[in-house]
Amino acid sequence: WRKFPGSTGTGVQKSAAWGPERARRPPSVCRTHDSRGAVHATCGVLPVKTIDIPAEQYTDALGRIEVTFATGPILSSPHDVEVPLPTEQEHTWSWVEATGTGWRRTWAWPTVERQEFLDGLALALWARLVDRGVQWLRPTDQTNAQVVAVADRAATTLAPWSDPIGAGIEQVLGPPLAAATPIALADFSAAVAPVIGLLAWTRLAEAGAGWLAPVGATDGGADLARVSVGEAGAALSLADPFTGMEGLLKSVLDRTQRRILQPGPAPGPRSNGAPQIREGWLSLRRLEQLAP
Repeated sequence: WRKFPGSTGTGVQKSAAWGPERARRPPSVCRTHDSRGAVHATCGVLPVKTIDIPAEQYTDALGRIEVTFATGPILSSPHDVEVPLPTEQEHTWSWVEATGTGWRRTWAWPTVERQEFLDGLALALWARLVDRGVQWLRPTDQTNAQVVAVADRAATTLAPWSDPIGAGIEQVLGPPLAAATPIALADFSAAVAPVIGLLAWTRLAEAGAGWLAPVGATDGGADLARVSVGEAGAALSLADPFTGMEGLLKSVLDRTQRRILQPGPAPGPRSNGAPQIREGWLSLRRLEQLAP
């Protein structure tokens, strides 16, 4: 009890919190509620009042919810994640794990990151150049070589590869590099990417080829594409300048792609290194969120 604010008398009244102002104020109720359900309000005199949230206000938000389950440790190859998963209608699974540079997501279908494709292609080109039947490079160890003079090369061209590909590699190996000049694999990869690698990535994703279907960006921001070579609508051969390189490019995509596999024999030849102990999260999301 206390004196009512503004009163001129000596009497006391209840606090203003319990006064007439409070009686005129409608009560507020806050509750945790399933958006798909309804609230029924009853006072015993008036008809029951049903209150719900219109579906158009929450359906899209619910569809974007991604459910994750901590999973591990599992024994799996560095690229493929081997784990048994149930089939969920209109939803798809993915594997999320931390890497040294951020987060990586592996999907239930084969995907490849652009940088991994560029690195894999550079390694395949390097292997062709140091081959004894070609010998445009003379290896000094696994990651270093010397440029071989044109007159001393075992092959004058890179047939069946097209002349533009050979010219692009000559551009990488040519000036300012001279014969017997050492070159590291890392430097070769960096130099060949803008000349051949990025063009190959773009061409494989074109509708005329259909070998890659762009997905967008991974959680780490790297360009990502679904590997669609071999599917209906994908070209059997590639247009210039990649005519004759189909086998090599298929091999690069096979070695650099990532996917979730059911435990058992892999579908096709794989060479992804020794199995590793891995931990991460299995994620379930609606297919409509994706645009592979």
